[in-house]
Amino acid sequence: MRGSIHYRKDTGWYYVQWYQGRKSYKISYYKGERMYDRRYAVKLLSLMQGDYENAQRGYGAWRIEKYTLQDTDVIPYLWEWLDAQPQDFGDKNMKINQYDIKVKCQNLARGMYETP
Repeated sequence: MRGSIHYRKDTGWYYVQWYQGRKSYKISYYKGERMYDRRYAVKLLSLMQGDYENAQRGYGAWRIEKYTLQDTDVIPYLWEWLDAQPQDFGDKNMKINQYDIKVKCQNLARGMYETP
């Protein structure tokens, strides 16, 4: 299995170390809070391993940004894609589609990156 759990004595919190290619990620937050208890680190590592295994089987995509709280370029990409589409379906429909995509992307990003 990938990933490992480590403890920092100087700060008193746990972190999950994950290797992706040649880069190492040290993730010390779970749902926006520091992991002061090993149980949270174990849970985070299990989630990461499960997502990674599912991506290997073709069920979804593996993204380390989901756990590092880094921004992704999904919304700008969708806007570029929408602008590149042929404009043969009227301005009203275009505005509805743009609004739909914008709202859905913002809701998706909010659900993935905000803590409950």
